[in-house]
Amino acid sequence: MQIRAFEKSDFDAVVTLLSYCVKDAKRELLEYIKNPDVKIFVSDDRASMIIALQSIDFCDILDIAVMPDMRGRGYAKELLDFAFEYFQKPLMLEVRASNTAAVTLYEKCGFKKIALRKGYYSSPKEDACIYKKEKVYENSCN
Repeated sequence: MQIRAFEKSDFDAVVTLLSYCVKDAKRELLEYIKNPDVKIFVSDDRASMIIALQSIDFCDILDIAVMPDMRGRGYAKELLDFAFEYFQKPLMLEVRASNTAAVTLYEKCGFKKIALRKGYYSSPKEDACIYKKEKVYENSCN
């Protein structure tokens, strides 16, 4: 799988992927595109994407998604490895506490739980686990 920067021709595919993460995916993507600090990457087959907000000290993974019929094939691992290499700074993300598949993946990739935000998510109301990976060059997803 090849990962590349988002292009305008990827818009519809990324809206579809983003819809697995947020309710109003089109509006959210348009907001992301306007922000020069947000980086969007897609797999060459448009089956997966990762969106990140870079700052001076770290990079916040905003969204990561894989088409349901492509899950379990290593796409998310490759996207995270790509982000580790591309940004070369600590990565942070948040995830629903009940999303055990994502939590398992993040921990396998070297992320450590650093905080819990009680009642952060709505529909349904749920806690958010905050994860951080400081050692960019160690504990890749491989």
